[in-house]
Amino acid sequence: ILNISENATVEEIKIAYRKLAILYHPDKNKNIDANKKFVEIKNSYDILLNPVKRKKFDKELEIQRLQSTERKSLSADNW
Repeated sequence: ILNISENATVEEIKIAYRKLAILYHPDKNKNIDANKKFVEIKNSYDILLNPVKRKKFDKELEIQRLQSTERKSLSADNW
């Protein structure tokens, strides 16, 4: 959502957040979906800057990757 790398620094996260927050802030952007996008951006920022939430997020991401790899492996075995 913030278009940053997985190993982005706190400063890179803040910069990306500020750019997107300005772009999608409901007071600045009257698009119907802007508020929803703004909330997603804010939630992502909150997760990435909170060490406990970030650790949980990273763990969930790793689980998703493993499941995806397993599905691909099972699919390849069906040939």
